Amino acid sequence: EVHRPYPDILVLAPNRSELWKIKPESEAARPETVRRTELMRRALPAYGYTYRIVLAEDLAREEAVASQLGVFRALLPKLLKDLGKIPDPRQPKKVKHKLTVVLLYGLLSFVLQMTSRREANRELSRPAFLATLQQLFPELESLPHADTLNRLLSELDVAHLEQAHVALLQRLIRNKKFRRYLIAQCYPIAIDGTQKLVRSGQWWAEEWLERRRETGEGESVQQYVYVLEANLVFHNGVTLPLLSEFLSYGEGDPDDHKQDCELKAFYRLAARLKAYFPRLPMVLLLDGLYPHGPLMALGRPYQWQFMMVLPAKWLPLVWSVLSKRSSRACPTTANTSTGAGVSNSSGGSTTSPIAMMETAKASLCM
Repeated sequence: EVHRPYPDILVLAPNRSELWKIKPESEAARPETVRRTELMRRALPAYGYTYRIVLAEDLAREEAVASQLGVFRALLPKLLKDLGKIPDPRQPKKVKHKLTVVLLYGLLSFVLQMTSRREANRELSRPAFLATLQQLFPELESLPHADTLNRLLSELDVAHLEQAHVALLQRLIRNKKFRRYLIAQCYPIAIDGTQKLVRSGQWWAEEWLERRRETGEGESVQQYVYVLEANLVFHNGVTLPLLSEFLSYGEGDPDDHKQDCELKAFYRLAARLKAYFPRLPMVLLLDGLYPHGPLMALGRPYQWQFMMVLPAKWLPLVWSVLSKRSSRACPTTANTSTGAGVSNSSGGSTTSPIAMMETAKASLCM
């Protein structure tokens, strides 16, 4: 049987003509593919062409980067300028790559979803990827090692990165890039906690919280890292990270044997959110952990709206009073002057919790 290989792409340029064969990395390493490639490389120059194998994985990554070039050209110059203002903690005489280059490498590792430093070193150091990246940054000669990024981030003050990130979002908001996705002219911000890391045993670090679990061998201590995240969420599916607040062992009350909790972290996060965006109209999207008086009171001074999940077992008296008064004039939509709105998880109507309380109080006093 005679196998006739056909190239997938013909590349014609003013100074070169190439035939590309696209193969997955697993197939490109096969002995028959290597022999065929070598034969084509020797034969085709006589006809004015060069032959090359292009890995499908590399091509997919290049296409992903190329498709984002327009966005990068619009956003990166100002972002890199802000990153360039961050104090560099490294020794100047030992620096090979500028601070902005190392941070750009970390940004690309995140955007391209590198799962480890080893994968980042392997994938981002390929010549094809560097050539594509140089179309955006012609002055870029080489990329740093992932260990360089790790050492830099371990010494860098993360507050500087947060400020550069928030400044980017503030520019987008100021330019009204999200105006089509607002809810009642408010920016929807979802706040929720998430566990990032977990390990067994006792190791001291202020970021690690503790919990005790019953196992077959008895009680064991488990440590974990928990973060409260605030994200801009829009109805078209776009989610943009905004701020993060780590729960810390040091924020708890050791004398009372109480650790830091999500509610305490919320007040710290809310204060930072208000400081960064003092006049931004917001509607906070919260789960059933949050609907209670002290937290709802933030709605007035901060002028925030709320959309919360109200568990059916919470405020049974209020819901019973409202159900009895449903046939009478009762507010069925959120009163924006109160700065709050609640969704009943049992399928009840959406109403302002402060208006609910005032209605219930008036009913009980009748």
